[in-house]
Amino acid sequence: VGSEMCIRDSGTLDVGMHRDDLDQNPLPNLQPTQLPSSIKGKTIILVDDVIYSGRTIRAALDSLHDFGRPEQVLLAVLIDRGDRRLPITPNFTGRTVNIDQEERIQVSALDDLKGFEVYINAA
Repeated sequence: VGSEMCIRDSGTLDVGMHRDDLDQNPLPNLQPTQLPSSIKGKTIILVDDVIYSGRTIRAALDSLHDFGRPEQVLLAVLIDRGDRRLPITPNFTGRTVNIDQEERIQVSALDDLKGFEVYINAA
């Protein structure tokens, strides 16, 4: 309806058990998944802080489908650092950065969700 935005439901999704590196790393610190009662037939927007290889988003898609089959899944990221290993592209991107593979990005929410701080750290 015009330029208004409607947020009907939100939730959290733990992707730990769907990661493709469980055989190489210790078991992740699992958090509860809290989704609306049903995702069947709904448009879901996955939101992540940084997208890099695409593996975390692949795990999120696998995890999401454990709870039903949404009509559509869109991806929003704050930072896209490129160099994807999987054919996954965000629908919405806050900023695209080109940094060395060894560098890491850290995103922290400011108090009262008034924004974010982004740090690029040398490895």
